[in-house]
Amino acid sequence: FTISIPTRNQTEDVWKLAASYSHYAGDGSRGKMAEFSAKLETGWSSAGPVLSGALGWLECQVIREIKDISDHHIYIAEIKKAAASAEIFDPNGTPLVDFQTVMQVVGNQFASTSPFFKLDYFDGAQNRLSTDERQT
Repeated sequence: FTISIPTRNQTEDVWKLAASYSHYAGDGSRGKMAEFSAKLETGWSSAGPVLSGALGWLECQVIREIKDISDHHIYIAEIKKAAASAEIFDPNGTPLVDFQTVMQVVGNQFASTSPFFKLDYFDGAQNRLSTDERQT
C-alpha cells in the first residue's frame, strides 16, 4: 500500500475521499473519485496511487495484520520506498517553501503547524555555522 502526506491545501479533498469515515455523500451521480479535484499519480509505486503535489510518499508492505480491534484493523508495515516532493524540499530535506503539515486530532478536527523556521548549526566550539559550512 502507499501513504501520501498531504499539504494543508489538500486536506479537504483527502477528507472527502475518505467518505466512509467523513460521511461525505457527494452529489451521488459521479462517485467520489470524480469529485476528487486533486490528482493521483500511478507511476511512482506498483503498490498503489499517490497524491500528486503531496509533501511526500511512502510505499509499504504489510508484515502483520491485527484483526478484531473493535471496528478497526491494525497493519504493521515495513517502509520499502520513501520520497519527498522536489517542489517543497531540496535534496538534503531542507524546505524550499513555507508549508504547513496537517494532523487529524479527532473526527473532523485537524491541527496544523506554524510556519517553519531555522536555527543555526554550531560546531563543537559553539561557533555558528551556515548551512553550507555544516558537515553531515
